[in-house]
Order: sequence, then C-alpha cells, then structure tokens
Amino acid sequence: MTELFEEIMDLYSKQIDLIGQFNSLSAEKTKILKSNDLSMLNSMIKYEEALLMKFSLTENRKQKALNILKNQYGIRKFTKRVMHKYLEPDQRKKAERLTRKYYENMNEQARLKNVNVKIVETRLEDLRSALDIIEK
Repeated sequence: MTELFEEIMDLYSKQIDLIGQFNSLSAEKTKILKSNDLSMLNSMIKYEEALLMKFSLTENRKQKALNILKNQYGIRKFTKRVMHKYLEPDQRKKAERLTRKYYENMNEQARLKNVNVKIVETRLEDLRSALDIIEK
C-alpha cells in the first residue's frame, strides 16, 4: 500500500509541476495579450492544450490509483487522518508540502487568469468603442 501512496504523491507532484508550467505560460500570455501578437497567442494556446492533455493523462492515472485505494483498502479519501495512519513521517511531510504547493499554484493560476481576462475585456471594450465610432 505504501507504494500506491508513493505513486499517488508522485502523480500529484507531476500535476503540481504542470500547473506551475501553466502559470509560466499565463504570465507569458499576459505579455502577449498586452502586445497584441496574435500569432504568438495562437502558439501559446496550442502549448496550453498540450499541457492540458498531459495534465488529464496524469489525473486519469491518479484516479486509477485512488480507485485501487478505495476498492481494495476501503480508503475513500486521501485525508490527513489516512496519511497519519498509513504514511511514515517523511511521507506525510512530503504530502503536506505538495498540498501547500498545489494551493499556492492554484491561487497564482486564478490571479493570472483574472489579469488576462481583464486585459481581454479591455481590448474588447476598445473594439466596441471603435465600432461605435465607425457606425456613427
């Protein structure tokens, strides 16, 4: 069972790394949106799609491992209680570090998304204003 927990944490770690890559792309996308470079934006979107596919594959593998925990060992969720019962102290620390990093990355992803949405909304308003002027 310890190997299964290690596999789940390894997959979780890979997902965290992928989210970090998404964050880097989102930060780069902010620059691209500001510069209005559509060809670069299209390339960035394709790269994001590839990362999303990797993330999905990793998530599927993680879910299979979690299903094994559920079906074979009756463990429905990977909680702190479960970690304390089945993991060694160093494994618990690793799991807690991964969880903190996950939430940090997700918060950064949300922040970057909000910045990019505001940039796109501003561009859209500029275009609407320009169209209003043309129509008059």
